[in-house]
Amino acid sequence: MKLFLIAGGSARGTHEGALTDDWLARFAAIGKKLGISDVVLTEIPERKAHDAKLWLAAIPPDAHVIAADEHGKAQSSTAFASLLQKRIEAAKPLAFVIGAADGLLPEVKARAQALISFGPQTMPHLLVRAILAEQLYRAATILSGHPYHRP
Repeated sequence: MKLFLIAGGSARGTHEGALTDDWLARFAAIGKKLGISDVVLTEIPERKAHDAKLWLAAIPPDAHVIAADEHGKAQSSTAFASLLQKRIEAAKPLAFVIGAADGLLPEVKARAQALISFGPQTMPHLLVRAILAEQLYRAATILSGHPYHRP
C-alpha cells in the first residue's frame, strides 16, 4: 500500500515541518515491515489552496481518502491503528488530506470517505501535519508490537 499526505501550505524551514519529516521517516521505516511501500508528502501552496482541481488532482483516483476536519470523528490511537490496519489489508492507496489556513474546500471534503479530528480545539494546519505524522508512527508501532505506545 502507498500512503499519501496531501497538505496545504509549505512547512519547509519550519519547526512543524522538521517534526513532520522526522515522524514520517520513523513511520516509513516501520511501515515497510507492515506493507506500506511508500509515503508521499504533497504540499498545495497556500496561494493555490482555493483551487479544488489542484487538490483533487493530487489525490490518486483509487485512494481511500481521510480528511482532517474539526467536525470529523476523534479517535483513540488504538482505533486509529485499527483503521490503518484495515487500509493496509485493503491494499489500495490511502490519502490523508489536511487543509491550509482556511481549512478544506467542500469539494475536497466530499471526496473523502472519512473525516477525522485531532480534538475540539482549532489548531494551526502545520501543527496538524506533525500530529498526524506522529499518530501514523504510533499506529505503526502499535501494529508491530513496538513498545513506543504505552496506553
